[in-house]
Amino acid sequence: MSILKRFLKEKGFIYIDVLIGLVILSVAIIAILYTYNTSLKVNKENDGLKTAVVLANNQLNFLKRYDGSMKDRQSTVWSTVPDAIYTDVSYKKVYSVSSRVLNDNEIPVDIKSNVNIIPVEVKVVWAKSVGQSGNEEYVVIGYYVATPDYSVKEIN
Repeated sequence: MSILKRFLKEKGFIYIDVLIGLVILSVAIIAILYTYNTSLKVNKENDGLKTAVVLANNQLNFLKRYDGSMKDRQSTVWSTVPDAIYTDVSYKKVYSVSSRVLNDNEIPVDIKSNVNIIPVEVKVVWAKSVGQSGNEEYVVIGYYVATPDYSVKEIN
């Protein structure tokens, strides 16, 4: 007798069939819920990173407009740029933004000879998500091109 005919003769399911179906359904539901939970965690972490990128970009744009009179990397004007603290009320996070001019040993070789290019590091630090210890940070290096000195000097 073929399997199809035997299957058609059966009048109902047995308990083992129902149990196997429930196990398969349970595994599928657990996998979907795990994937959903993981995607929520990743999205929450990426929100912090997106905010940090925007804050770092804003700080770099602020530094570009800060002072056009700088002639070299040793200018003390850069040390007067204040650090900034931002609070994101919706996620209850505090972001600290700081900037500094790179030291001579940190400057890439290809721009080291051009004193009109000032490499600036902007760092954004914020606390990790709830349940994690420590801080997360985002660091970006931007290049400020100082205005060259075209003033006429007297020759004695």
